[in-house]
Amino acid sequence: MRKTVLYLITVLLIQGCASAPTNESVRSLSVCCKSFSEIPYVQLGLEEKQSVRISEDSPVFEFSEGKSRFTAFEFKPSERVKAVDIDIAVSSIYLPSATIFLPSFVFLNSDKQPTRTVSEIQVQQLHDFWAGEYFFTRVEVMPGERYLVVYTDAKSLGQTIPLVKGGAGNSFLAGKTPIYVPGGGGVTHQLPRDAIGVISLKAKK
Repeated sequence: MRKTVLYLITVLLIQGCASAPTNESVRSLSVCCKSFSEIPYVQLGLEEKQSVRISEDSPVFEFSEGKSRFTAFEFKPSERVKAVDIDIAVSSIYLPSATIFLPSFVFLNSDKQPTRTVSEIQVQQLHDFWAGEYFFTRVEVMPGERYLVVYTDAKSLGQTIPLVKGGAGNSFLAGKTPIYVPGGGGVTHQLPRDAIGVISLKAKK
Protein backbone atom coordinates (compact mmCIF):
# COMPACT_ATOMS: atom_id res chain seq x y z
CA MET A 1 0.00 0.00 0.00
CA ARG A 2 1.40 3.38 -0.97
CA LYS A 3 -0.06 6.62 0.32
CA THR A 4 0.84 10.10 -0.84
CA VAL A 5 1.41 12.53 2.01
CA LEU A 6 0.83 15.64 -0.15
CA TYR A 7 4.17 17.12 0.78
CA LEU A 8 6.13 18.80 -1.97
CA ILE A 9 9.32 20.60 -1.13
CA THR A 10 12.12 22.11 -3.04
CA VAL A 11 15.13 20.75 -1.25
CA LEU A 12 15.98 23.14 1.59
CA LEU A 13 19.42 22.95 3.07
CA ILE A 14 19.21 23.58 6.79
CA GLN A 15 22.45 23.46 8.73
CA GLY A 16 22.20 21.04 11.63
CA CYS A 17 24.32 19.43 14.31
CA ALA A 18 23.73 15.98 12.85
CA SER A 19 25.83 12.84 12.97
CA ALA A 20 26.01 12.39 9.18
CA PRO A 21 29.49 12.32 7.61
CA THR A 22 31.04 15.72 6.95
CA ASN A 23 32.81 16.98 3.85
CA GLU A 24 36.13 16.44 5.64
CA SER A 25 35.55 12.68 6.05
CA VAL A 26 34.61 12.24 2.37
CA ARG A 27 37.50 14.36 1.15
CA SER A 28 40.06 11.77 2.28
CA LEU A 29 38.60 8.97 0.15
CA SER A 30 40.52 7.57 -2.84
CA VAL A 31 38.86 7.94 -6.26
CA CYS A 32 38.25 4.97 -8.52
CA CYS A 33 38.50 6.75 -11.83
CA LYS A 34 39.99 9.88 -13.39
CA SER A 35 37.27 10.44 -16.00
CA PHE A 36 33.67 9.50 -16.75
CA SER A 37 34.87 7.14 -19.49
CA GLU A 38 36.53 4.95 -16.83
CA ILE A 39 33.42 4.66 -14.64
CA PRO A 40 31.64 1.27 -14.54
CA TYR A 41 28.05 1.55 -15.82
CA VAL A 42 25.06 -0.75 -15.29
CA GLN A 43 22.39 -0.97 -18.00
CA LEU A 44 18.96 0.44 -17.11
CA GLY A 45 16.15 -0.58 -19.45
CA LEU A 46 12.76 1.08 -19.87
CA GLU A 47 10.31 0.33 -17.04
CA GLU A 48 13.03 -1.68 -15.31
CA LYS A 49 13.33 -0.82 -11.62
CA GLN A 50 16.70 -1.20 -9.96
CA SER A 51 17.40 -0.73 -6.28
CA VAL A 52 20.92 0.40 -5.40
CA ARG A 53 22.67 0.73 -2.05
CA ILE A 54 25.35 3.41 -2.03
CA SER A 55 27.60 2.12 0.73
CA GLU A 56 31.11 2.46 2.07
CA ASP A 57 32.10 -0.11 -0.58
CA SER A 58 30.77 2.02 -3.47
CA PRO A 59 33.29 3.67 -5.82
CA VAL A 60 34.29 7.31 -5.34
CA PHE A 61 34.66 10.02 -7.98
CA GLU A 62 35.81 13.65 -7.87
CA PHE A 63 32.77 15.70 -8.90
CA SER A 64 32.65 19.50 -9.27
CA GLU A 65 31.31 19.83 -5.70
CA GLY A 66 33.89 17.41 -4.26
CA LYS A 67 34.31 13.67 -3.80
CA SER A 68 31.28 11.41 -3.52
CA ARG A 69 30.36 7.77 -3.65
CA PHE A 70 28.24 7.07 -6.72
CA THR A 71 26.36 4.65 -8.93
CA ALA A 72 26.13 4.91 -12.73
CA PHE A 73 23.75 3.71 -15.45
CA GLU A 74 23.63 3.32 -19.22
CA PHE A 75 20.39 3.63 -21.20
CA LYS A 76 19.92 1.14 -24.03
CA PRO A 77 20.73 2.71 -27.44
CA SER A 78 17.51 1.26 -28.90
CA GLU A 79 15.30 2.90 -26.25
CA ARG A 80 14.33 6.55 -25.86
CA VAL A 81 14.27 7.26 -22.15
CA LYS A 82 12.47 10.53 -21.36
CA ALA A 83 12.65 10.53 -17.55
CA VAL A 84 13.94 8.58 -14.58
CA ASP A 85 11.83 8.07 -11.46
CA ILE A 86 13.79 7.82 -8.22
CA ASP A 87 12.59 6.56 -4.84
CA ILE A 88 14.86 7.74 -2.02
CA ALA A 89 14.83 5.62 1.12
CA VAL A 90 15.08 6.97 4.65
CA SER A 91 17.83 5.06 6.45
CA SER A 92 15.75 4.04 9.49
CA ILE A 93 12.12 3.86 10.58
CA TYR A 94 13.31 5.41 13.84
CA LEU A 95 13.26 8.94 12.46
CA PRO A 96 15.25 10.76 15.18
CA SER A 97 18.35 8.81 14.08
CA ALA A 98 17.53 8.52 10.36
CA THR A 99 19.56 10.01 7.50
CA ILE A 100 19.05 10.33 3.74
CA PHE A 101 21.18 10.09 0.59
CA LEU A 102 19.85 12.98 -1.46
CA PRO A 103 21.01 12.51 -5.07
CA SER A 104 22.54 14.81 -7.63
CA PHE A 105 22.87 13.75 -11.27
CA VAL A 106 25.36 14.05 -14.11
CA PHE A 107 24.06 13.20 -17.60
CA LEU A 108 26.46 12.21 -20.37
CA ASN A 109 26.20 11.75 -24.13
CA SER A 110 27.19 8.65 -26.09
CA ASP A 111 30.86 9.75 -25.93
CA LYS A 112 30.61 9.86 -22.12
CA GLN A 113 30.98 13.62 -22.12
CA PRO A 114 28.88 15.53 -19.55
CA THR A 115 25.86 17.35 -20.97
CA ARG A 116 24.53 18.80 -17.69
CA THR A 117 24.43 18.45 -13.92
CA VAL A 118 21.17 18.39 -11.94
CA SER A 119 21.71 19.24 -8.29
CA GLU A 120 18.50 21.11 -7.40
CA ILE A 121 15.54 18.74 -7.26
CA GLN A 122 11.99 18.71 -5.95
CA VAL A 123 11.15 15.79 -3.71
CA GLN A 124 7.75 14.48 -2.68
CA GLN A 125 7.32 12.78 0.68
CA LEU A 126 5.43 9.48 0.36
CA HIS A 127 4.49 6.63 2.67
CA ASP A 128 4.63 2.88 2.11
CA PHE A 129 2.81 0.50 4.49
CA TRP A 130 5.87 -1.73 4.82
CA ALA A 131 8.80 0.62 4.24
CA GLY A 132 7.44 3.71 5.99
CA GLU A 133 8.37 7.23 4.89
CA TYR A 134 10.42 7.82 1.75
CA PHE A 135 10.89 10.50 -0.90
CA PHE A 136 10.27 10.56 -4.65
CA THR A 137 11.69 12.67 -7.46
CA ARG A 138 11.68 12.56 -11.26
CA VAL A 139 14.46 13.85 -13.51
CA GLU A 140 14.01 14.53 -17.21
CA VAL A 141 16.32 12.90 -19.75
CA MET A 142 17.17 15.07 -22.76
CA PRO A 143 17.60 13.71 -26.33
CA GLY A 144 21.12 12.40 -26.85
CA GLU A 145 21.77 11.65 -23.18
CA ARG A 146 22.95 8.07 -22.83
CA TYR A 147 24.51 7.77 -19.39
CA LEU A 148 23.51 8.81 -15.86
CA VAL A 149 25.77 9.15 -12.83
CA VAL A 150 24.10 9.45 -9.42
CA TYR A 151 26.02 10.97 -6.51
CA THR A 152 25.51 13.47 -3.69
CA ASP A 153 26.77 17.00 -3.13
CA ALA A 154 29.74 16.70 -0.79
CA LYS A 155 29.35 20.30 0.36
CA SER A 156 25.84 19.57 1.68
CA LEU A 157 26.61 16.55 3.87
CA GLY A 158 25.26 17.04 7.37
CA GLN A 159 22.73 19.64 6.25
CA THR A 160 19.11 18.55 6.63
CA ILE A 161 15.74 18.37 4.93
CA PRO A 162 12.41 18.15 6.79
CA LEU A 163 10.28 15.02 7.03
CA VAL A 164 6.85 15.54 8.60
CA LYS A 165 5.11 12.60 10.22
CA GLY A 166 1.29 12.82 10.33
CA GLY A 167 -1.06 15.81 10.59
CA ALA A 168 -3.30 17.89 8.33
CA GLY A 169 -1.32 20.57 6.55
CA ASN A 170 -0.37 24.19 5.94
CA SER A 171 1.16 26.02 2.99
CA PHE A 172 3.66 28.84 3.21
CA LEU A 173 6.42 30.49 1.22
CA ALA A 174 10.15 30.16 1.87
CA GLY A 175 11.40 33.00 -0.28
CA LYS A 176 9.60 32.33 -3.57
CA THR A 177 9.26 28.61 -2.93
CA PRO A 178 5.81 27.24 -1.97
CA ILE A 179 6.03 24.68 0.82
CA TYR A 180 3.30 22.33 2.05
CA VAL A 181 3.88 20.95 5.54
CA PRO A 182 1.45 18.51 7.18
CA GLY A 183 0.34 19.82 10.56
CA GLY A 184 -2.42 19.18 13.08
CA GLY A 185 -0.24 17.21 15.46
CA GLY A 186 2.37 16.21 12.90
CA VAL A 187 5.97 15.92 14.05
CA THR A 188 8.80 17.36 11.98
CA HIS A 189 12.10 15.49 11.85
CA GLN A 190 15.22 16.97 10.27
CA LEU A 191 16.95 14.31 8.15
CA PRO A 192 20.71 14.84 7.79
CA ARG A 193 22.11 14.33 4.31
CA ASP A 194 24.45 11.35 4.27
CA ALA A 195 27.12 10.02 1.91
CA ILE A 196 25.47 6.59 1.83
CA GLY A 197 21.91 5.34 1.39
CA VAL A 198 19.45 3.40 -0.77
CA ILE A 199 17.69 4.58 -3.94
CA SER A 200 15.54 2.86 -6.57
CA LEU A 201 15.47 4.00 -10.19
CA LYS A 202 13.06 3.33 -13.08
CA ALA A 203 13.54 4.59 -16.65
CA LYS A 204 10.35 6.00 -18.17
CA LYS A 205 9.10 6.56 -21.74
